Amino acid sequence: MFVKKGISILCVASITVTGCSLFLPPGDMIKPPVFAYASTPKDEKAFHVVSEFLPPNAEIINPKNAQEQRGIQLKDINGDGKAEIIALYKVKGDEEQHRLIVLQEEEGEGWSKLLDYRAEGYTADFFKFADITNDGKDDILIGWRLGGTTCGLDIFTWKDSQLKKIASDYYSKIELGAVSGPNKKQDDRVAIALWKHDTGEAFEVDVLAWDGTKLAPAPEAYPHYFKKVVLYYEQKVKEMPDAAFYWYYLADAQVKAGQPESGVKSIEKALSIKRVHPSYYPENSQLENVKRAALSMIESQKKEESPKK
Repeated sequence: MFVKKGISILCVASITVTGCSLFLPPGDMIKPPVFAYASTPKDEKAFHVVSEFLPPNAEIINPKNAQEQRGIQLKDINGDGKAEIIALYKVKGDEEQHRLIVLQEEEGEGWSKLLDYRAEGYTADFFKFADITNDGKDDILIGWRLGGTTCGLDIFTWKDSQLKKIASDYYSKIELGAVSGPNKKQDDRVAIALWKHDTGEAFEVDVLAWDGTKLAPAPEAYPHYFKKVVLYYEQKVKEMPDAAFYWYYLADAQVKAGQPESGVKSIEKALSIKRVHPSYYPENSQLENVKRAALSMIESQKKEESPKK
């Protein structure tokens, strides 16, 4: 299953493509809240500590899409039992920079800088913590807006007594949850669903999880997660029944959701559209690849269902 894991990011039924975002409940138009940095004594202390490490032309920024998240966070990321200060800021000037800074406090030594990372994006999109590497410590996940419908994702973890960037990717929409492992046993790894804008309101979707060395596709999460992707594309083909690319993405989602017979029908519909409009996207080879995957799954299911001799 792809289930919530204490992370307040929700699934979506309809998606706009005007920019990157976290998932929001259907129909909601939620504006990012504005936070006062000194809302508690801890916040006030953290703000003043961070300010000492920033240049004069810098200011703390809030992520654009994260709900109930501020640009300064307190979180123990190195497992020493004490919270580090993690903050997002921008440096104003001819070449505006957007950065992530992480500070740690050592007994009798005061605060020191663990990381000061310059992002490629023009502002922060979201700012979350999750145990991506499944080592018992939260990792830092930052989304940076790159332009249009594209955001960049950076993930940092504590390893070998330092903070390291362990993964980068891109997305238009993002969702976090948990993967279920083999034999339907609960898998505590965090899964990341990335929706990457393609054309119109079509997205290439994949679900990733840490495989011990890197983020990799997590097919264990597909059967449950892609059911919602199927629902999304079922709506899209109703809205635009002659759009071959929506039928293509519907078929792909149906196969990954364990619905290969439906996937074959969707691909046949896309191919019939392409016979009338050969120039329509996608290429026939892409459609045939999904069809082969669907037929292979059907054959595998038949073998599993047949009585053992």
